[in-house]
Amino acid sequence: MGADFVCVTFPKFKVTDEMVKEFNTLVDKVDESLILKNTGYAKGDIKGFFRELLQFENRRDCGTIYLSELNDREHYITGGLSWGDAPTEAFNTLCVLQDIADLVPEIDAKFTEWHKMEVINETKSK
Repeated sequence: MGADFVCVTFPKFKVTDEMVKEFNTLVDKVDESLILKNTGYAKGDIKGFFRELLQFENRRDCGTIYLSELNDREHYITGGLSWGDAPTEAFNTLCVLQDIADLVPEIDAKFTEWHKMEVINETKSK
């Protein structure tokens, strides 16, 4: 028995204040007990995790990777060795956001939409 290597990826997009409002509205539509049961966090915590993405650009515990199976779109990536705990603070944030996306199809669709917008914006600026 030893430590396991774990990692998580999450679609990268530049979060705006408008996105935060939209995300919060979507979270508010979901039953609190459903969120708590499936993520282990309350609605306010979930909203806080999303706001953390505002400052993900220069974190030392999170990098970016292009995933070819997803049309070479850029994703955040973080991970490391774990003895049952999260290997980085970013890991917990990204896992919880992925959990809420898996739980609420409307949130998953928004993440996909915002991720596609980011790719379009990057292409226009080149």
